Amino acid sequence: MPRVRFILPEVKTTVKTRPTNCPYCPGITFQRHGALSKPLKDLHFSQVQVVRYRCTTCWRTFRHYPQGVDSHDQSQRLRALAALLWGMGLSHQAVSHLLMALGQAIAKMTSWRDVQEMGEALSRKPRPVGRGVVLGADETVVKVKGAKIVVGLLVEPEKGELIGMELLVEQESEAFYRWLQEYTQELGVKALVSDDLSTYKPVVEALGLEHQVCLAHVRKNVTRRLKKNLGWEKEKGEIQALIKGLPEGGGKALLELEKEVRGEPRLRELVVELCQKWRRLVCWERIDGVPKTNNRTEQVIGRSKIRYKLMRGFKSLSGMRNALWLTQWVWRPGEIGDLATLIAR
Repeated sequence: MPRVRFILPEVKTTVKTRPTNCPYCPGITFQRHGALSKPLKDLHFSQVQVVRYRCTTCWRTFRHYPQGVDSHDQSQRLRALAALLWGMGLSHQAVSHLLMALGQAIAKMTSWRDVQEMGEALSRKPRPVGRGVVLGADETVVKVKGAKIVVGLLVEPEKGELIGMELLVEQESEAFYRWLQEYTQELGVKALVSDDLSTYKPVVEALGLEHQVCLAHVRKNVTRRLKKNLGWEKEKGEIQALIKGLPEGGGKALLELEKEVRGEPRLRELVVELCQKWRRLVCWERIDGVPKTNNRTEQVIGRSKIRYKLMRGFKSLSGMRNALWLTQWVWRPGEIGDLATLIAR
């Protein structure tokens, strides 16, 4: 379990600053237009002072709130805490009961809205343009209104950070191409790491990318297929040694081995497949920063899957996206999660 730390938004009861711009026009000069008390749901305060201003450009009035307060009935601190508790595994009902015990009861639907707000803020996070040379890609299946939905995720393998998420109609090459094209062009990607799914091969070729196939997937698949063949122990041992050691010239060695196993069609089929994908097995040797496996991407998917297993599926596509973004952010290791910055978006 990763170690995670968070900073909740701070809340002030009085306004300490003046507005810098008008919410309705480009105006920057304002007249004070009174003050009032605003009831507030918060862990520590029940009301705060709000100041009204009038813009001298458009003459419209607006409210200027203290730190940690906006037009919501809840403070930013309480909304952030509700979303954080849900992301860490509590149900919306459990969040409601816990906050009731802390003196600020909220309804289950209020907790749900807080989660959606946080998820939408995370989905609008700017992409790290020009940052990623390598991306890991994988898919997962979730249920939305009882129907199975394929969701594709793109991950930066070095930090294990979710870069992008897309709903895929099917696990087929055309859908994968539409999904990956935008990200690879925008981020300047040179190499893609994926599992052994055959639909990735034509996509990376069309996009002009180097491709690393996850060695963990390949080795497991090879072991499973070899067990189905009786006899041929010498040749099977050679295949295992080549896939485990990945020696220089391994592709040529597989070509030679193919001549020896022509009497066993299934074994020959396996050798031909490995020979054809040899270059994709050793991409990590040619390009710095390319991992041998897609384990980091699978770990990223696992962050959301842990939370998903406590649910009975999602009720909407937007709710699914927001929940996945939030759980990814909550469980990312190594960084302090600043909820104040997040909710300000």
